[in-house]
Amino acid sequence: TMLTGEPATGGTWMVDQPGNPDYSSLAGTFGGVFGGTYNGGTITPREPATPDQIARVLADTRISIYAGGISDIRAGRVDARVLDALSMMAARFGQLSVTSLISGHGVYTSSGNISEHTYGCAVDIGTLNGIVITPASQGPGSITEQGVQFLAGLQGRLAPHQVISLFSYGGPTLGMADHDDHIHLGYHC
Repeated sequence: TMLTGEPATGGTWMVDQPGNPDYSSLAGTFGGVFGGTYNGGTITPREPATPDQIARVLADTRISIYAGGISDIRAGRVDARVLDALSMMAARFGQLSVTSLISGHGVYTSSGNISEHTYGCAVDIGTLNGIVITPASQGPGSITEQGVQFLAGLQGRLAPHQVISLFSYGGPTLGMADHDDHIHLGYHC
């Protein structure tokens, strides 16, 4: 997989993976831009996933998903932006594991709000490039920090509402102690 662009200056990510037409141009498919100024994330309603988006994520061997999450995706309950962001993460980091979508996640957050997971608009990522996310793997320069920065930099329709881990850089990022073993990516819906 080859990524081109200038993430620090707002370039568009282009992905080319020869032999796999599903990944011939992820930036064109996703319509997202990496970098730029945070504007609060997308405020669009839930975006239903297409059969192609569902098939692409479920067939991607770089993305490991627990059984309940596979069922959530197959049933069309997971937002299209979440699926596209997972594909972008797999293209960038090579491997990731999904630890929570709708199934297996509580309805409420620790603060008492209804979780974006409940609507299919959030995902928790537990590994990147084979490295398990733990407090020890969330230091400066770590794969976790790279993942947080990558997700926080997504723009356009993929601009996240929340990127929660132990890091807090402003914009959509928020450091929370109970996110020491995963990166939470959430969208308004």
